[in-house]
Amino acid sequence: MNEHEKIKISWDEVERVGADAPAPAGTPRSEEGLPPLPPPRRRVIWPWVVGGAGFLLLMLIVLTVTRFERRGQTVDAWVANERPQWAAEISGSATVKKYIEDIHPMVTYKRAAISEMRAVTVDGSNNAGPRGENISEVEVLVTFYWEGPVTKDGFTEVRFNYDYQGRQLKSQRFERSNAKINLATVDWFKVGVALGTLLY
Repeated sequence: MNEHEKIKISWDEVERVGADAPAPAGTPRSEEGLPPLPPPRRRVIWPWVVGGAGFLLLMLIVLTVTRFERRGQTVDAWVANERPQWAAEISGSATVKKYIEDIHPMVTYKRAAISEMRAVTVDGSNNAGPRGENISEVEVLVTFYWEGPVTKDGFTEVRFNYDYQGRQLKSQRFERSNAKINLATVDWFKVGVALGTLLY
């Protein structure tokens, strides 16, 4: 046969040779003699399980927190949380500093503290609400600390009563001081209003 002659192979011969060819080692042969299709890949589901469990846990936490916020906190817990914040606001106020130094001649205002704090709720319950929405009235005894040329450890205590819903001062009353002047005659209204703007 001439080397340039073409060899003709029919499709039947190709299929017969393919069927007789050995399959790769370890590959089972099907009944027709052809190697089977590879087995389907197993789906890895554990990331989905972990992700789903994490999502459910997150939803449970959110629902718990939301339920707690709706229920709110007790009045005592609300007072314990608000009291140091109010004291810090008053102590750092330049307006309060000016008022106290104007009322006490020749003194330097140092800081303030909430010596007493009492709150009453709208519905009379012990529930302050999520963010104090159920608080109707707040009474605070504020101690102003100052230093003068004669009295180095000066203090003045004034009681303020606020309508917490209406955001306004209801009353104010001088309690005591170790100042050398009579502070009972001072109108503490301006100081009370200044405090109120800080506390709401």
